Amino acid sequence: MKKKEKIEWVKKLTEIMKESKINIFASFLGLSVKEMQDLREMVKEKEGQMIVIKNKLTERVFKNLKKDELCSLLDGPMFVVWTKGKDQIGVIKSLFEFMKKNGKIKVKGALSQDEFLTVEKLEQLSKLPGLKELQASVVNYIRLPVIKIVNDLKFIIGNIVNIINKIKEKKERENGG
Repeated sequence: MKKKEKIEWVKKLTEIMKESKINIFASFLGLSVKEMQDLREMVKEKEGQMIVIKNKLTERVFKNLKKDELCSLLDGPMFVVWTKGKDQIGVIKSLFEFMKKNGKIKVKGALSQDEFLTVEKLEQLSKLPGLKELQASVVNYIRLPVIKIVNDLKFIIGNIVNIINKIKEKKERENGG
């Protein structure tokens, strides 16, 4: 990479990290091309993006962000995953699922809206329901009372119909019919 390209890359990554809702840093070792593609696809499904980062250039990005303390995360081959989407939890979940299943990546920490999140905090967040799961829960909570009302009305209407039928049968017997 030429010096001009490096300067542009640092500017671009600095802007990405400023604009993103979360930037998750992880190291990797021994990932095959296929495994890296699978990881990228998992991240992309959650509206995230991923790039392998050069540590020296990333140090400059951290300095631009006035987050020099994050330089301690940079150890060995690294990548950053970020999202500007609504489902940050989904991105975190996908990384931790991949890490548990594969064992070849290690989440180091994250930067979320100027706040550093430790691995422990990220792991706690990975156990929360994602956006789609929360939306499904809300829909179910809204549907349940409506379903109960509909079933109660069916029961009441069914009882009224039975009473009317019994009255009709009684009248027919009384009239000799």
